[in-house]
Amino acid sequence: MFVARPQKYKNVMCNIMSTPQQINSFIEKYDIENELKKCFFYLLSVNSCEDLGIHDKNLQIDESNIEYKKSLYGFHLFKSPILKENIEIGYYALQ
Repeated sequence: MFVARPQKYKNVMCNIMSTPQQINSFIEKYDIENELKKCFFYLLSVNSCEDLGIHDKNLQIDESNIEYKKSLYGFHLFKSPILKENIEIGYYALQ
């Protein structure tokens, strides 16, 4: 596995796509940034703080910071940091 550091997306990891350009093309073609954001905010909107194990919903993701890798089962995995007051507290992933 090598780490690709393309200009547009930070922290893009790759183990099945061979170049940062291929990763960026995939991310743009399938609108991964928007999907991450949309799914994350949907998750927040349909669940209570108690359901999610959080104190409040004042959270965001850094969808411009996408890490990519192939999962153990061969699926594409895209994840972005979850931020609270601009401090990374975890990550949100789509597989």
